[in-house]
Amino acid sequence: MTQDVQRIHLEVDVNRIIEVLASQIYQTPLALLRENAQNAFDAILMRRHHDSEFEPRIDVTVTDGEITIADNGIGMTPEDLRNHYWHAGSSGKNNAEARAAGVVGTFGIGAMANFGIADSLELVTESSLSGERTCSSAQRQTLSATEDCIEIAPETSTGMPGTTVRARMEAGSIDVAEAIAYIGDFVRLVDVPVYVNGDLVSQKGIESYVPPPRDVDEFEGSLRGRLKGKVRLRITNAGEVWAHVGDLTFGDVPVKGEMALRQGESAIRTYRSGFGLAVTSAHSAYGFGGAANVEIFEPTAGREALTTQSMQLLQEVVTDLDRLVSFTIAGQSQANQSTAFMNWALKSDRVELCGGLEVRTEPGNRHVSLRELRDNGHRPLYFYSGSDQAMIRSVASDDSPLVVLATNNPRRKVEQEYLQRYCEAQRLKDDPSVVAEKPRDEWTLAEQAVVFRVASILASDYFLNAEVALGKLSHGLPALVEAKRNPPILFLDPRANTFTVIAALYEEDFDVFGSMIKDFVRNVIFPRVADLVPSSTREGAEAFLKSIRRTREVFEYELDDLQSLGAIWGDFIEGKISMREATRRSVGAARQGVQVISPGATRNASDVVPDLEAMERLQTPIAPGPAPPILRSNASTEAKLLVLESDQTAIQGYRCFIALSERVVRERGEFFLQPHATSIVWGGQKVLFVFEHHSGEFGLYYDLQANDVVASESGGGPFANATLVLRDQIFIPVPDLLAARFIPEGDERKRFEVRSDLLYTDSRGIVPVEG
Repeated sequence: MTQDVQRIHLEVDVNRIIEVLASQIYQTPLALLRENAQNAFDAILMRRHHDSEFEPRIDVTVTDGEITIADNGIGMTPEDLRNHYWHAGSSGKNNAEARAAGVVGTFGIGAMANFGIADSLELVTESSLSGERTCSSAQRQTLSATEDCIEIAPETSTGMPGTTVRARMEAGSIDVAEAIAYIGDFVRLVDVPVYVNGDLVSQKGIESYVPPPRDVDEFEGSLRGRLKGKVRLRITNAGEVWAHVGDLTFGDVPVKGEMALRQGESAIRTYRSGFGLAVTSAHSAYGFGGAANVEIFEPTAGREALTTQSMQLLQEVVTDLDRLVSFTIAGQSQANQSTAFMNWALKSDRVELCGGLEVRTEPGNRHVSLRELRDNGHRPLYFYSGSDQAMIRSVASDDSPLVVLATNNPRRKVEQEYLQRYCEAQRLKDDPSVVAEKPRDEWTLAEQAVVFRVASILASDYFLNAEVALGKLSHGLPALVEAKRNPPILFLDPRANTFTVIAALYEEDFDVFGSMIKDFVRNVIFPRVADLVPSSTREGAEAFLKSIRRTREVFEYELDDLQSLGAIWGDFIEGKISMREATRRSVGAARQGVQVISPGATRNASDVVPDLEAMERLQTPIAPGPAPPILRSNASTEAKLLVLESDQTAIQGYRCFIALSERVVRERGEFFLQPHATSIVWGGQKVLFVFEHHSGEFGLYYDLQANDVVASESGGGPFANATLVLRDQIFIPVPDLLAARFIPEGDERKRFEVRSDLLYTDSRGIVPVEG
């Protein structure tokens, strides 16, 4: 029997669609403030490209519930409004003329994205090219795909080109003081006067970000990588470095921009044409941070981030600068004071540059340079790594001086490498040793269990096949490695406190025993065998890198993503796909890479990993630098955030751990099983984690952008490594200073956008600086 079939049209809530899509791009009123100020600045640049005589100005007014941005830039015609401003996915700045003017944004997100936050949008604009003056406005509640909802009306020309945008939103949604500080950081280098609530906040020089030190030695040099430039260095007596990079060229084409970097700052605020883009970081032996204003840096759309290509270019510049600084310091007295220089020389295998370092010689407690020892030709020459004064007195003489190595690294390692390579020096034996090996037939059952577990962990977790034995060790050591034997032998002293505690756990609390063994290997054994782990060598690092080098992961809107969104909605308009399909595809794209932390996704760390308290009894704090992760492969959780209360013992100083995104765990998870170093920098809505593989050959960055301001001031640097690896999750530590911004309160939901990729630190693709 034939049934009556009815057809109805699909109802579309355009307001809701725009809210969903736009909120993925502009997550806070502060982001809207940044983007509209950027548009105003671009309009100034485009007018200046046609007319260099006018006096540019931008006025920003922030009140509770309203943002106004006024500029006297190029303005817009009615056609510009129809074809670009009110047309999402189309940009009037994505052309050769705009790029020649130096505009910052070319994504064409359009006015619609403002409605992710604003209730209404109104603008008055007058074109400097046509003289047409137009008023236009729209209300979020009346937006429609089928009805005319945007008002565009002509007004009488005033002869004063420019645009004023006024966005209104719910009262109480803007913290005025926070907003002023936020936008001031983005426009401080802009050469156009920008007034925020009447105060001038722009036109500051790049050196204001990191002022150069005074009364220091000055040097000049050049960068010779893909991005070339002239470098001006200032180096203090203590060996601390400040650098200015200018006169930039890329592929022999002049590039506008400059950089001011200072040792130890770590965080780098990036700019394009003077307008702020993102806070980021780069691997550097000197921990360079500061400001980098470069015309060819490319922002991502709607968020404070650089494209992967721009981040890699910045990394290349910093790596090249590290090399130039090191070659400069090598010939100066500051080399004797610079720990960063010594670290670079070791990592780069350029110990020959360290001839200016002074070492202690006996008799007489004299300090002479390594170069002097090399040139004087004392043969034989001995060096001593101990502190026994009787031994020193019995060996040292005027005819055969004895070099006493420094007690701390990296100086100690540099001294030893230089003496052995270039002075043919021989070690004076008084090293730690095995006093007496314990026969295997005398091992207790608990001792056998400890030895077996240590050997298996070294093999499975670090790919190091080593024999493990027991013995009485000199110098009070808990462990000693005889690396020259094949396979290497690791001796453990069963009298050491850590060993006796673990052996007792085998008999008294076997559930905790396995985890404690992993912590013992991480904190006590790994520092002694790090150089033997296969991936610490260049060949091993390359082999490991091949196993994790996959399609790069990008979770933000870049230009290609926006064009895809435009294509989706273009297909709908042309009738190729249904509205339901367009909405499904667009919302799916918009949600990609977003991580939400709700109160229900937060757990106390001790509930997930019950043996944490026992672990702390064995685990001493570790310094920043490469270290294995904390492995708990028997633990599992669906939580996204692990926290510790104030009365609980912190893990390496941390009380908050955030889970990596599922995609990063799936595609890069193997990286975190290897020993690595952790650096964290932050600023604005952004926190950037940089993890460096212990080989020093490559690293991985993990970029989180919050929906609220994380920190009003930039900061960060190297931190102790405390990556927590569970069976199904990997958690990275959040510094206490930032923890409150990650922990939801009440029904609050913390929302983050994620971006991650590999970075290289060995100057690949860079023309080496000649030494």
